[in-house]
Amino acid sequence: MRQVRSRYLPHPKQVRFHKAPELYRLFLAGIGTGKTLAGVHECLAMSMANPLCDGCIVEPTYAMIRDVMLPVWKEWIPKSLYRLFKSEGRIELWTGQNIFLRSAENPERIRGLNLAWAWGDELAQVPTRDVWQILQGRIRDPRAKKRGLFATTTPKGWNWLAKMFLQARSDSYRWIRARTSDNPYLPEDFVRGLRQDYGEEFAAQELDAEILELQGLVWPINPRVNCRFDKAHAIRSCKDFVVGIDWGYSNPSAVVVGGFTEDGTWYLLEEWKKPRQLTEDIIEQLKKFYKKYRFEIVYADPAEPDRIREVKNAGFACKAADRARGAGLAEVRSLLAVRGDGKPKMYIHPTLRGWLREQEDYHYVEESEDVEGDSGDHLMDATRYMVHSWENRREIRGRVAA
Repeated sequence: MRQVRSRYLPHPKQVRFHKAPELYRLFLAGIGTGKTLAGVHECLAMSMANPLCDGCIVEPTYAMIRDVMLPVWKEWIPKSLYRLFKSEGRIELWTGQNIFLRSAENPERIRGLNLAWAWGDELAQVPTRDVWQILQGRIRDPRAKKRGLFATTTPKGWNWLAKMFLQARSDSYRWIRARTSDNPYLPEDFVRGLRQDYGEEFAAQELDAEILELQGLVWPINPRVNCRFDKAHAIRSCKDFVVGIDWGYSNPSAVVVGGFTEDGTWYLLEEWKKPRQLTEDIIEQLKKFYKKYRFEIVYADPAEPDRIREVKNAGFACKAADRARGAGLAEVRSLLAVRGDGKPKMYIHPTLRGWLREQEDYHYVEESEDVEGDSGDHLMDATRYMVHSWENRREIRGRVAA
């Protein structure tokens, strides 16, 4: 195949995007980082890697194909290498291959395609993952030597795209984050000027490619999403283990197991949440956790002292939790906050799916001090009981020792 030369000189984050071998790739980038430019050149690279196969480019709207993608394509790709058929929605390369141009506004036009690869630009603007799922089903050309589905976008909150990549449990997914300042070809005062005009929050999204929290969220999402850890290593690192319980019957009962290290770093390791559970059922679950973790103490919702007594009678050190809600919420929030070293003081293992679901919906009620969760808040309550009660106890011990 004819070799194509370009004046495109990718910066390091673009290089990481191009070289990533995963089937699904996300280039999560601030404005001015060259997202669309990288996408255009990745299209050429995928076409050359699959000489007998077609590809597809998807934008949120037809207007964005015209106003965003095509101007970059025309600026960087020599006219001798392609023909544009606007009415048919396709680009024909010099090799005879087609690149179909589609809009997320009309995803049904994607269904009939047989592709080796596809690129979705600014997919964070697309409200649902339907287009992505349709594209997944079209990346199936048996002649393909290198299949791929990749996206380039500025983040737009904790949406389906962020969840899909940042919580992926498959090795087929890879995301690369690039700040606007990672592009060395921009004017020196470009980022500084925008940061001053944008304000802290908007600059974090548009320039630093940060996934901003949902409005009114009680605890920050982003730190724990990015904190994968080896569970066996974490268990070995923990100094001790503690359990939190939120009682329930019609509402689910919830149990959380956490461990902490010498430097005060917490790891949430296990969860258990079931409706219509008697105290004896909870005790049986505690026995299973104790065999694995040998936890020191259980902190339980103080609203039901009789159930706390039953747990004690079963042989566990069980105490009424400190129920100060505001202080408990603040304690967990402070642990989840990222420090100066780029790390939080609390990590949540990705297998705690119920915990993660609850936290996404755990928010302050507008114009109120109340908190609530659309997915429930029982694991959240068990967590704050456990963490705040233990941290408060440790603080008291420290004052006594001093």
